[in-house]
Amino acid sequence: MQPINLPKDLHPHILPCVVIGAGVAGHAAMVWLQSYGVEATWVAQDLDPGGMLYRVHNKLVNVPGQNYAHGPALAAKIQEQIQGSSLPPIHTAYVQHIEEKEQFFNIKLSSKEGKYTQTLQARTILLATGTRYGNLQLTKKQTPSPHITNMDSAYFSSSASRDGAEVKHKTVAVIGGGDAAFENAITLAQKHNCHIHLLMRSKPKARRKFVQQVIALKDHITVWPIPTTTEGATPHEDHVTLHLTCKDEPHDLDVSCAFIRIGVRPVYPNTQGFELETNASGYICVDQHQRTSNPRIFAAGDITATPMQSIVTSASEAAKAALSIAQELGAYTLTEDELSTLLG
Repeated sequence: MQPINLPKDLHPHILPCVVIGAGVAGHAAMVWLQSYGVEATWVAQDLDPGGMLYRVHNKLVNVPGQNYAHGPALAAKIQEQIQGSSLPPIHTAYVQHIEEKEQFFNIKLSSKEGKYTQTLQARTILLATGTRYGNLQLTKKQTPSPHITNMDSAYFSSSASRDGAEVKHKTVAVIGGGDAAFENAITLAQKHNCHIHLLMRSKPKARRKFVQQVIALKDHITVWPIPTTTEGATPHEDHVTLHLTCKDEPHDLDVSCAFIRIGVRPVYPNTQGFELETNASGYICVDQHQRTSNPRIFAAGDITATPMQSIVTSASEAAKAALSIAQELGAYTLTEDELSTLLG
């Protein structure tokens, strides 16, 4: 990572705003901040914008006026829009922590390897760092935990839309009880003629539509009793054995692949000297202006404690946050000289 070359008229002064994250929320925030005349510095771990879009492999049908084949197609469109605009470039860096000072924040950055560090100073911060897939919590110590993870491998996947064709006509497992897990099971049954074992540790939280579809596909989908937990796994040459506990009884299940969809977890930088209020699941609490418990830090997108997470709501929250930041920085406050000149 190269040092961030700040505009000469800003350096070494404190930056008005730093946006952290380059998904839908981060991009929308940068667009809106620019429209308000706020000079924002853009920081993200990856140079290519898109964030969670790269993990969406099904058709996007809930974006008004658009009909993208999958998330990466929308990410490519965002990239095209950025290249044709005057938005500042994304500076690739890891945010090690954020430290609060009296009038500003210190944002400590580093390269992926930690070989290079740099500290930015900013008056306001917008967090748009998204989520990552949740991992199974294994209780059997003798089973190596790397075998159960959402890092895709020969026997584990996070997307039936992407990988279903690889297990056509085979026996697989889907682990999880939300919309994504049920959608994966339905896709594997309808499109790839798999036999699916649906494993849930608690009552399903999927929408009724998906539950009814799974019931209609009972010849393809075996729903295990609740609770069924995955304690470990043993990989073999052509399959993997899942070690399960179902109603306090141990079971072994051989499958060609396990599709893990047990939710997501918010990701945001560590803070020093203060904490951001979160809900019980770790999502950042914000008010109607996207302001966090720290009045000069705002948050938007999937990291916020809002009941709906989607492309549309991420962009909407980012727009609200950008307006709040612009107001915080005085974009709507005229000086006496400006007012006198206007009224001239």
